[in-house]
Amino acid sequence: MKANKPLLMQLDVVYQYLLNFKKLSGNLDIIKSLGEDMNAQDMTKWALPNYDSLIKILSAGDKLRRQKALGRLIACFQLLLSSYCCCKLEDPRKFVFDCLLVKFIKKDILPNKTKNSKIIQRFHSKKGSSIKKSKLLRLHCKLLVVIFNLKLKIATSSTEKNNAHIVQFFQMIDDYCIYVESLIHALIAHTSSKGHEKGLAFNQHYIARIKVFPDKYVKDILLIVSESGSQPSQRMKTLKMVIKELLRVLDSVLWPLLNDYARQHKARVSIMARERMHIQAALLIAEDLDLISEFRLISWPSWAIDL
Repeated sequence: MKANKPLLMQLDVVYQYLLNFKKLSGNLDIIKSLGEDMNAQDMTKWALPNYDSLIKILSAGDKLRRQKALGRLIACFQLLLSSYCCCKLEDPRKFVFDCLLVKFIKKDILPNKTKNSKIIQRFHSKKGSSIKKSKLLRLHCKLLVVIFNLKLKIATSSTEKNNAHIVQFFQMIDDYCIYVESLIHALIAHTSSKGHEKGLAFNQHYIARIKVFPDKYVKDILLIVSESGSQPSQRMKTLKMVIKELLRVLDSVLWPLLNDYARQHKARVSIMARERMHIQAALLIAEDLDLISEFRLISWPSWAIDL
């Protein structure tokens, strides 16, 4: 780990908080304070590079010495990053979407191979140890869950009339759902499906949706997987794995915290309901039973189901 004494001391504060999590988990003021001394340079030059190395080390093998300790250290970084993102940044939307979601998947998950750094090789004595992408993405998705739920807790505990936190939460979720849908559209482009009966409701929904859907990320995804050099079957397998893990993030969001808000702001939550329908229609077109089952397992709130 790159040495930075003040930041290592801050990381120790986070560790002490996690040791007393049961007692302190409801104290949002403490959580907010964890990342308040961080600045953009601390984040880009120290926190993110160290976090990136740690999750790759852990994802590259199951027989690491002190594996539990490494897991706790990753949890510390995830909470530190989440506190900074939700409480320090005036607008976390771009940071979460561009850096923690799109850039991560584009650089570390979709390419055919992920290069092992020297630090990873030092931690793994076994020759040929390589990063397991499914484990890497699963570890990273925990960070997204912590960010979404922390922002949601802050938003629903606020008594301010102009609640910027609730706006930021929905902006992050909107972007997230767009990217999930983009991945599904990319998967459809790799399938041999010839379409469905025109009268089916989900087919009509999908046809109307693709006419207005922004295809920027779909094109980026298809370009990356096409340049990966892997076989079409492997490309589909990777896309399905990513979609599945990102759907599980949606299942981990603390949606019930929004029930009171939903009753008072039906127009806003109806947008979330439509995004759910867009994802559902795309999955039905893709005809992947595993992903459809994963989608149906999501504990959607009633206000996201009933339009």
